[in-house]
Amino acid sequence: MADVRSSSPDYSILDAFEGPIDRPRTSLLYHGGLALVTATMVLLPLIYLALAGLTAWASTTTPSITGIRSWSSAGSAAAVAC
Repeated sequence: MADVRSSSPDYSILDAFEGPIDRPRTSLLYHGGLALVTATMVLLPLIYLALAGLTAWASTTTPSITGIRSWSSAGSAAAVAC
């Protein structure tokens, strides 16, 4: 049967560190880039939804390239050739 190990982790490597670990300083350029990436990640889904909505709106309000409208002037739902 396989060797069963203890469920508690081995923290002996932490004994090599003494005192607090200082956090590295980050520049203003780093924070600016981080803000730019964050804003872009928020805006991309909004741009996608806006383009999808614009496409849906345009497909229902403008005549198609094929010359077939989805609504006739009489109001029936049948496709009518222009």
